[in-house]
Amino acid sequence: MAKLKIYGKSDPSVGIKEYYSIYDLFGSSTTVQLAGPNFQNIPDDQIKWSVWILLGGSWIKTEENNKTGATVEYTFSPKSLKRKGIRMLVDINGEKAVLDIKTKQAVESKIMFVELLDINKKKPTQLFSYGQTIVARVHCVNMEKFPIYVTLWEDDGGKGKENATDIKIDEKKGNILDGIVDVEFYLDPARAWLANIKPDANASNEGAFHEYYVTAEFYKKVSKPSKSVDVINPDYKDDPYAQKPAPKQQEPETKKETQTPAEKKGPSQKEQKGIAKSDRKAYDYAEKKVAVNTTVSFDPTQNFVDSMMKVGSKDSIWNRKDKLVIFPLLVKPENDIENKWGRIRNWASKAGTNMTTFNSNRDSGTRKHAARDLYTNALETVVAIADGKVLEVRLFYCETYQVTIRHTLKDGRDFIIRYGELDPKSITVKVGESVTQKQKLGKTGKLLKYLKKQKIYVPLMEIDDVTVFMLHFEHFSNGSKFDLKRFPTTNESKPYNRRNDLIDSLAILQEGYNNSFGSNSAEYIHESREFTEHDARLALMKIYDIYGKEMAKTIESIYRWEADHFKSDQYKICGSAGMETSGKSSGPNYGWDGSLYIKYPEYKPIGIWESFENKGKSGLGGNDQDKINKKKYIKFPSVEAAMMYIADFIDRHDGNVGRWHSLTPKVQEEYVKSIKTAIPRIVNKF
Repeated sequence: MAKLKIYGKSDPSVGIKEYYSIYDLFGSSTTVQLAGPNFQNIPDDQIKWSVWILLGGSWIKTEENNKTGATVEYTFSPKSLKRKGIRMLVDINGEKAVLDIKTKQAVESKIMFVELLDINKKKPTQLFSYGQTIVARVHCVNMEKFPIYVTLWEDDGGKGKENATDIKIDEKKGNILDGIVDVEFYLDPARAWLANIKPDANASNEGAFHEYYVTAEFYKKVSKPSKSVDVINPDYKDDPYAQKPAPKQQEPETKKETQTPAEKKGPSQKEQKGIAKSDRKAYDYAEKKVAVNTTVSFDPTQNFVDSMMKVGSKDSIWNRKDKLVIFPLLVKPENDIENKWGRIRNWASKAGTNMTTFNSNRDSGTRKHAARDLYTNALETVVAIADGKVLEVRLFYCETYQVTIRHTLKDGRDFIIRYGELDPKSITVKVGESVTQKQKLGKTGKLLKYLKKQKIYVPLMEIDDVTVFMLHFEHFSNGSKFDLKRFPTTNESKPYNRRNDLIDSLAILQEGYNNSFGSNSAEYIHESREFTEHDARLALMKIYDIYGKEMAKTIESIYRWEADHFKSDQYKICGSAGMETSGKSSGPNYGWDGSLYIKYPEYKPIGIWESFENKGKSGLGGNDQDKINKKKYIKFPSVEAAMMYIADFIDRHDGNVGRWHSLTPKVQEEYVKSIKTAIPRIVNKF
C-alpha cells in the first residue's frame, strides 16, 4: 500500500503562488506519479489540507488556510518569515502526511494584491453602503516599512474613456508592517451626490450602484492601484459584478528583463483614463472595484475622525473656495480639544466613546444618542450652517427647544438638521421662514430637571460645579422627507428613537469647523476617551507577536509598577509608563531618540500633559517625588505606540531593562528587582 505524501516546495518564496499535491506533478518523469491506488478516485471534499504554525511551543492550526482537493495552492505572506515553525498537513480519511515549510525572502519587491474588508477587518458578508467604512488592506512582499499611497476614487466612466471625470475622494499613506498595511476610507452619506453629477450612459451599473475603486501605489519613482469597489443601489436587481475586467495588456517579450511589475501587468485603470500623474509612474499596481449601496447603513464602531475625506487630498474636489457649510457656533465649543472639557467630553471623538458623541448610551443602554453635543458657556449664539427653510420649532428636552431646518445646497446635497436644546426665550425664527447661512436661530440652552418633592428645576448637566449649556446637533440625510407630519424625525424606532435616515453628524460638523475656523479638525482631534487596561491588552499582544513572551511580560510589569496597574492619570491620558520630556525639548521627540517614528510614523507623540507627580514609588526604589514642579509627560496616540517605544528602547540597549529607568548600574539592578514583583497577569494568560 502506497504511503500518502505531499509534493511541492518546502522552501517557497513569500508572495509566490505555489502548488501542493498528493500527486507527483513536479517530478522529472513525463508520467504523473499517483499517490497510490488507495488514494485514487477519492472525492475532493475528503482530501483536507491545513497549515499549522509553532507558537509558544505548541502547534496551532490556522483555520483560514483550510482547503480541499487533490491539488491546492498556497501563497505565503512576509509574516511567515518570522515563524519558528510552519507545517502543512493533508488528511484523507485519517491517513495523514506532513511537510515542514521554511519560507524565504522574495527576490522582487512588489504589491501582491489589495483586498477590501469591513471596519472589523473581516471579509464583508454583504455589499458596502454609505455610512460604513472600507478598510483597504494592501499585501506586499520584500517591501517592509516602505510607504504605500492608497487612494479612493469615484469611478465616472469605463476603461479607455478619454478625459474621464473620475474624482479623487481621499489619499492616505501607510507603512508596510509584516507584509501588509491597512488604510480606512469612510463612505460619507453627505457626499453620495457626487457619484450622480455626470452619469455615464455606457456604464453597466449606472443607477444601480455608485462605483468606486481603490489604488495602492508604491513609488520606486513609481505607483500601484487597487481594484475598484461598487456601492450598492438597493433599487437595482442585476448582478453588480457581471461586468468582467478588461484583459491585462502584455509588453513585448523582449522587454521582460527590464520591466517593472506594473509594466508586466499593462496600463492601470488610472493610466487608461489619463488621470495618472505624468511625473509619477507606479513601480507596481493593483486595482479593486467596490459597489456602494445608495442607502445609508450606520456602523457604530467605525472611525469617523481618521476617515474624513479631506486628509492629504490637496487636489481633492473638497478644497473649494466657497463655504457651502459653516459651523453652527460662532466660537469653538468648550468640549473642543483645545478647551476645558475637550479631554473628557470631546465632541469629535469616535462614535460611542463619550456621552457627547453619536451612538453613546442613554437610559442605561436602552437607547442611543442621536446627535453630537457641543458644550458652551452660557447662552452662546447658534447660527444656520447653510441656507434653508424652517420645518419645525417646538419643545424638545428638559425644558429646552429645537429648531429643525431643511438645507438644500448648491452642490446638490439635500438634508435636514435638528438644532436641539436651545434656550426657549432665545428662538428667533418661525416655521415656514427661509433662513440664510450664519443667520441667528437662538442660543444654547441648559437642561433642567424637575424635582417633584422639592417642586423645583435644577440643572441636569454640571462639570466641576459649572452648569453646561449646549447645542444638540442631529443630521438626517434625506431632505426630500421634509413633511414632518408624514415623516416625523422622532419615533419609537430603536436604538435612536429616530427615523431611519439619521446619520452621525460628525462629518458635516467637521466640514463646517474647517470652513469657520480655518483649520482641519482631523489634524489635531485625537480620541479623547481615557486609556484602559483593554488598550494595554491589545498592545501587549502586538509586543508578544513581534518581540516574544518575555519582552511582553517585562513591558506589562513595567506598566503595572510605574502606572499603578494601569490606573494612574498619567497612563489614562498619555498611554505611557511615565515618559517625561527632556529639558526644553520640542515635539515630536521631546528629547528622546526618534528612530522608531521613522519606521512607524503613526507612533509619533501628539503633545504633552503637565501634572504634579504622585508619590508613586518614591522611597521604594523609584525616583524621589517632586512636590514643587509640574512634570511634563509625553502623550502618545495609543498605548501600543508607548509600549512599542519601550520595547524598542530595551531592544536597542541589548535587553538591559534597567537602562529604561537609570544610567546607574546599581539603580538599574534594583529597578529590575522591583518590577519583577508586579505579576504580568495579562501576558500570563496568552
